[in-house]
Amino acid sequence: KKKKSFKEILSSDVSLNSLRSVKSKDIEVKKTKSKKSVLFPKEYLAIDIGSSSIKMALGKEKGNKLYVSKLVAVDNNKSFISDGVITDKSKVGNEIINALHQGGIKNKEVNFTGNSTIIINRELVIPKASEEELNTLIEYEIQKYLPINMHDYIIQYDILEELKVDDMDKLKVLVVTYPNKLAKDYYDLSLKIGLKPNALDVRFNSVKKLLLNNYAFNGKKVEAHETVALVDMGAENIDVSIFKNKVMDFTRIIKVGSSAINTEGVRVLAVTDKEVEKRKLSLSENSGITPEEEILQGIVDQFIDTTIGELQRLFQFYRNKAVGNKIDKVFIYGGGSRIKDIDIKLSEGLNTKVIKVNSLDNIVFKNEQDAVDADLFINALGALIRL
Repeated sequence: KKKKSFKEILSSDVSLNSLRSVKSKDIEVKKTKSKKSVLFPKEYLAIDIGSSSIKMALGKEKGNKLYVSKLVAVDNNKSFISDGVITDKSKVGNEIINALHQGGIKNKEVNFTGNSTIIINRELVIPKASEEELNTLIEYEIQKYLPINMHDYIIQYDILEELKVDDMDKLKVLVVTYPNKLAKDYYDLSLKIGLKPNALDVRFNSVKKLLLNNYAFNGKKVEAHETVALVDMGAENIDVSIFKNKVMDFTRIIKVGSSAINTEGVRVLAVTDKEVEKRKLSLSENSGITPEEEILQGIVDQFIDTTIGELQRLFQFYRNKAVGNKIDKVFIYGGGSRIKDIDIKLSEGLNTKVIKVNSLDNIVFKNEQDAVDADLFINALGALIRL
């Protein structure tokens, strides 16, 4: 069986809705049978590479449900991974191997997901054309906006909607530029630790698959007419993806993360990082708070205020992009979303309904604790789904 190249791995999943590739000679896109026609679907291992932790999910999709056998998380040394870039493959590889061994996971086929500020996403409006002509148009347009060497990137796009501009038919497209080097790093890592690379995803695409496949958040499906922002509150960054009519309309990374609370807490209170992590998730402004907790509460409040300011600017930018743009709901998940009452404070600061994701429907967990921790593994769970 011919070994997949890292470009084929990437092109097999960063598909948005329907995958197309500008570099069609370099990236062969193969059509696969519908997942619903598979009687015995394959169980995959999905790995979400984060700056402070690596999340792993083992499971398969059958019918309209996701069956999850195991969720495993391992703390990651920040010096090994920065902004999605693996700086030490040996150390990261050992962490993954140890976690798989301790979790009793023997599956070899792996789907990676992650994100980085060096993965650039842009929305473009171009003339409507045939697929062959679109490839040329997009390559030309993207070079006008981004001063990059096209040979160093894998470029893919998705048509978001058709428009009428000055009586001309236009297309609004979302273009993703993914660095070849970053893709190859994940490919090499999987081979180094004895895994078989199957697909490489990006987080906004992983969570989109949960949204589009009706994996309801907190028991409520997102309605087709709603515009929702999905906000992944990570340790180093906040990933924001906005979906309009169940189509991804906008995505950005905010360089703010909840690890800033830990860093400042360790400095001011002279306690360990783990102690700060434990305390910040259970703080309350009720009477009886200790002086140390009051200091930490102030640090947490400052982080929340900074987050509100950054989200306000981003949401206002989105609203100004087009007439009628709005945000009906904001769903938050990830480690930072577990800070006590952060959803309430964000709702007040943003003047928008903010909902903490506590559960996901249509997912069957083998272990009860995994169901409780699902909000921390949303990206990995989405990466299990093959379109």
